[in-house]
Amino acid sequence: MELVSLYYFTELAKDLHMTRTAERLYVSQQTLSNHIARLESYYGTPLLYRKPALSLTPAGEHVLSSARAILNEEANLKAILADIEHQERGILRFGASTLRMNTSLPHILPQFSQRFPKVEVRLTDTISSELTELVLDGELDMALTVPNMTDARLTEDHMMDDQVYLCVAESLLQAYYGEEAASLKACSANGADLGNFSRLPFCLLENRIGERIRECFAESRVTPWAYITSTYTHISASVCFQRL
Repeated sequence: MELVSLYYFTELAKDLHMTRTAERLYVSQQTLSNHIARLESYYGTPLLYRKPALSLTPAGEHVLSSARAILNEEANLKAILADIEHQERGILRFGASTLRMNTSLPHILPQFSQRFPKVEVRLTDTISSELTELVLDGELDMALTVPNMTDARLTEDHMMDDQVYLCVAESLLQAYYGEEAASLKACSANGADLGNFSRLPFCLLENRIGERIRECFAESRVTPWAYITSTYTHISASVCFQRL
């Protein structure tokens, strides 16, 4: 059994989709499939149901739990040995949402890899609340998240602010404002006053971002027409890591 096969298995368990996982890990589907087959051969039992959709078997659930613990211990061991050798080598386990990774990592990773060529970077993409728990559980070293509340167990550093944009379809603007739509667009070109858009239905998010959006409405003294709720987008970010 190889640790890399366990790593690929834990990553596949996140997506439960061969194509998406292979693309995310920058390997071929055949390579990923081969690693899963090795584990199933090693343990002598199927770890995944292939139909009707990819899912973990009961054996797969147990292997996943153990694999995460093994990989976590292996990462900690490498970090300890690196400290002993006083060398800049080891594994950095970093988490962020897909959107924030796509925004920040293309600028950061090349410089980081050039400065620390012996450090392996392992990425986890999910929502901020889950990333925070992964940091607290020791499964991640650091994460780029939307700040919510201060936790004494974490150290947070402010990293960036995102501009908040009000995006309205032309058809929706015409439907609710008619002849006023053109002048409304013109006066909002350099910054929208939410009070001018109070007739529109809004999708309010039931997450940390939703709180930020509601703050924008509160600052404008506008009560939004909450037509529907949803769960995910982004606005600002902090880096958090466990306080040792």
